Formats: sequence, structure tokens, C-alpha cells
Amino acid sequence: MSTIADIAASEYRRRAAKADQAVADRRVRPEEANTLLRPWKALAILAGADLPGLAEDMADLRETHIRPIAGISRDVTEAEARALLAAEIQMGRPGQPRVSWKTALAAALRQAWDALPEGRILPGSADDRKAAYFRGLRALTEHFGLFVDLPPRTNKMEKAA
Repeated sequence: MSTIADIAASEYRRRAAKADQAVADRRVRPEEANTLLRPWKALAILAGADLPGLAEDMADLRETHIRPIAGISRDVTEAEARALLAAEIQMGRPGQPRVSWKTALAAALRQAWDALPEGRILPGSADDRKAAYFRGLRALTEHFGLFVDLPPRTNKMEKAA
């Protein structure tokens, strides 16, 4: 069974590969691809995933953020560093739009829900992979306490009647 960090890292890598291909195909500019990836990178960092370059970013962040408590300075914990880094990624650089991992995750969950077939799903089928993808996204929303209202499923036979 995958951990939350594994699920988040996998989703980030999947989306990064798609963004790289879109840039290579000249369907989007690199800046646009980066904007689309920022919420997923922030989410993966918050989930505890290890991403390329993350160790260096965390070390840099820890050097610049020291939390004074009762007049005594202390190092930033890993959880604090991850939260600060995720917030910086969501804010972006000057001139970049702010992004939200919560909004991106909720939209992805709704899209995965809509892609699920109605009725029985056979093991190993494309529908089974869609269901596994949905379960992974749902696990992320549950882990972070994000409520996403999904429409009820109805049986196709009921719709025809």
C-alpha cells in the first residue's frame, strides 16, 4: 500500500512529465507549465514527499528562517520548513499568479470521479486504474482534511427508465 507521500510524489511526477511533454510539443510555454505544477509541488512537499532539489531548498529555507522562542533561537523543524516552502511555492514570484493546492486537488478529485464508470469494475482493466487513481486522490484529500462534495452516482439503468 502506498503512503501519502508516495501518492503525492507520484501525482507530481505524472503531472511534471505531462507538462514537460506539453512544453516540448510547444503546446504551452515553460512559465505556464510551471504555474500548473506549482500546486502539485506544494502538495507533495506538504505530504512529506522527497522531490528532486528539495533537500537544497529545505536547507536554504532553514538558514533564512530561524524561530526565536523566549529570546532563544532554534532551528526550523522539517514540518515547519515544508509548510514555509509550500507557502512560498503557492505564492510564486512577483508577477506569477497565486496557486492553491487545495483548489487543484479538489478539481482533480472531481474530474477523476466523473471519469469513473458506473457499475462493476473489472480487476486489471482501464476502469480499475481509473478507480485506483481516484482512491489515491481521495486519500490525499482525506489526509489533509479537505472536504470535496461529489455528486451522487446513479445507475445507468435508472437514467434510462
